[in-house]
Amino acid sequence: QRPAVAAMASAVAEKYNATFLALTHGAPYSPQTGCDLSVFQTDLLELIKELPLWEPLFLVDHTNGAATALLWSLRDRLAGALVINPTSFYAEEYLHSDAHERLSQFLFGLSDSMRLGVDENFLASHLPNCVFGEPEFLEEVLDHLNVEGFPLHGAHMDFSASVFAWSPRQKTESLAGKSDLDLAVTIACSQHGPSAVMLEATHQVLKHLSCGKIAYIPSSKAWWEVENP
Repeated sequence: QRPAVAAMASAVAEKYNATFLALTHGAPYSPQTGCDLSVFQTDLLELIKELPLWEPLFLVDHTNGAATALLWSLRDRLAGALVINPTSFYAEEYLHSDAHERLSQFLFGLSDSMRLGVDENFLASHLPNCVFGEPEFLEEVLDHLNVEGFPLHGAHMDFSASVFAWSPRQKTESLAGKSDLDLAVTIACSQHGPSAVMLEATHQVLKHLSCGKIAYIPSSKAWWEVENP
């Protein structure tokens, strides 16, 4: 992720004479194991308030929807926002369906696996769901990740585990009762992303944005950072 985010930061800084500040997993903040999404959002908001930032701000939310609700808390300080691949925001009817129950068990299982550490077999089995490309390209991605050594642990895995645990209901509940947000927001959504988890979430978030629009990321399922180097 870091090279992709660095390239985006460099392009933005050069074009708009802006300062790009990235808050990464575990530095300076990582959610406590098992904490609720509301705790993560409250702590992250307090951290942002303490940062020496010029205003107005432009927020890039690259948390799979975990921090999307902060757009409302920060709206008086924002000139606009980019939300990248929000996931797991569901319609009320879906939350009471058998399909949601099965999906929830799957997501909780992923969360538990992430906390134990991700080995090569686990990553290889799930990579086709996240990365768009031919089998040869998926092998290249796996080889690149293998440089870090398996099993994968650390702040990124801990954060991913938390996001999966928050996905069945807590993300949807974080937007419940929110008024329409009058802010220029673009949702960047992977064109080939999973319908139930990502494309539906994009449209659910868009319902709350009176000035929102969608921009599709071509040739992408989810991990745009490695799909479009």
